[in-house]
Amino acid sequence: MGIAMPKSFLVSFVRSSSIACQGAWLIVMGFMLFTPSLLPKGCFFYVEKKHQLISCSSEEALHRAKSLINIEFSLLLVVFTIFIMTFYVVLDGVYGEKAEYYSILTTKDDQVKEEHKNSKILNR
Repeated sequence: MGIAMPKSFLVSFVRSSSIACQGAWLIVMGFMLFTPSLLPKGCFFYVEKKHQLISCSSEEALHRAKSLINIEFSLLLVVFTIFIMTFYVVLDGVYGEKAEYYSILTTKDDQVKEEHKNSKILNR
């Protein structure tokens, strides 16, 4: 299955932004999970079969850790979305094409009336 509208800048921009957001989330989680001072309260490192693992001492600590992760993800998503939308608006303003809009005419009479009106405007 191919990508719909593969030459669309907006589609490419959204796909690239999604990948960048996923990468940012993995970096944030890496810092949080593997920096002992950033571990949630009640959670700790331990080593099992040459692997470092993280465990929580109680159900309350586990729920606290899950809540913290959800809040961090929500905050990252909101901040990243605002940044990406602002960046797109700036890019569109700098590199975007100036769109010209025309009314859709339904009948030949409408076209004649529109041409007559335009000619009056141009003759002034």
